[in-house]
Amino acid sequence: MISETIDCSTFHNSEILLNYVYTCRLIRKKRDIYPESHLWETKEGSEWLRLLYFGAILFFVVHLGIGAKKLSIFFKFLRLDKRIAISPSVIKKMRLKFLSY
Repeated sequence: MISETIDCSTFHNSEILLNYVYTCRLIRKKRDIYPESHLWETKEGSEWLRLLYFGAILFFVVHLGIGAKKLSIFFKFLRLDKRIAISPSVIKKMRLKFLSY
C-alpha cells in the first residue's frame, strides 16, 4: 500500500522525489480502474480477498476437481486479475501445495 504522506527528508534531490510522486500516481491510476478497487486497499478487504482466493482454490480445484483454467476465468469475471495471480499455472501450483500438506 502506498503511503499518502511523503517524508521529504529521506530524498536527497528533487529528481528522486518527482520520480517517486510520478510512480505513486501511475500506480494509483492503474489500481483504481474498477469501482471496487479501493476495497482491496484496506486491511479487511485484503484479508477477505486472500480468504476468497485460497478458499476458492481449495474448494473448487482441490475438493470438486474443477480445472484451474475455469477458476482463472471465474476470478477474471470478478475482475481480480489486477489484484491476484489468477493464471492457470499459478492456480495449479497452489493446488499442489494444498495437496502436499
